[in-house]
Amino acid sequence: MRRAKWLVAALFVLAAANAYGGDAVTDLGITKGEPIETGFLFVDGKYIDAPYVVERRGVSIYINNIMISPGPEYPPYDYRVETDPGDDPPADMFPTEPPPPGVDGRDMYWSRKARYLFQHYDEDTAREMLVEAYRKSPKVKEIIRRADDPIRVTLVEETGESHSVALWIPYTYLQPPPTQDEILKWMEDSRLSYEKLLKGETTVVLRYGKGLGTEVVFRGEKGLKFIEDLLSAKTLDERVAALGSAVESLTSDKSAREALSRFEASPELAERYQAAKAKWDTRKSRPDWQTWD
Repeated sequence: MRRAKWLVAALFVLAAANAYGGDAVTDLGITKGEPIETGFLFVDGKYIDAPYVVERRGVSIYINNIMISPGPEYPPYDYRVETDPGDDPPADMFPTEPPPPGVDGRDMYWSRKARYLFQHYDEDTAREMLVEAYRKSPKVKEIIRRADDPIRVTLVEETGESHSVALWIPYTYLQPPPTQDEILKWMEDSRLSYEKLLKGETTVVLRYGKGLGTEVVFRGEKGLKFIEDLLSAKTLDERVAALGSAVESLTSDKSAREALSRFEASPELAERYQAAKAKWDTRKSRPDWQTWD
């Protein structure tokens, strides 16, 4: 049993866990970098004019007041479960049933039960106890276990429908939530990484898609070629082909195609491309030139 070890760890982080006093901006503040004249940023297919100012607002990263990354959940969810949810599972809900609207599934019985067991017992014991908990569910008609797959189990509903369920939880669920200092360091590192990217004279950062979205980075001649092809493209298919010349797999990316449908060439982009291309060609002509920005 790991209960004593877990409780000792919990005591050390109790003060930190209670330290979140408000929203992320209130707790972590704002950091804004200096304007960056290099690099090329495209967000949802639209070129963003330089200079670029990378800013951290709480856990979110903004560039020129455009949210680039929403950051992690804040305050961070505390996955620790100190009290056993009990041996009476809900009679009206199958273990894999999604939560009702407005309810966080992490707060429901089956999620808390699994976390409690794996946080307080060794893995083998926790698995057996979780299976026994499933057996007590009125909604579970049958449990199928395979000797060659000890970390999964199949739960069968009364209707005969079956569901494969993992008998483990992610390692992060065993840990206390990160402290404010840890979160602040992560997000400052993220802000600085964007600044470093944009300081590359020929670096192209392309972000598109909902939520966290997709980020693609092109450097050197590949980045310059992408912009050159994009500026000369007359149709959406030609824009997609320009993206595919840099990363072939993106030609079938529907979100990328949708983003590129919003692209509009601008005089500034053409001017900055020509200036970056001239610098690149000059650098290439030197005997000791390097291939990175």
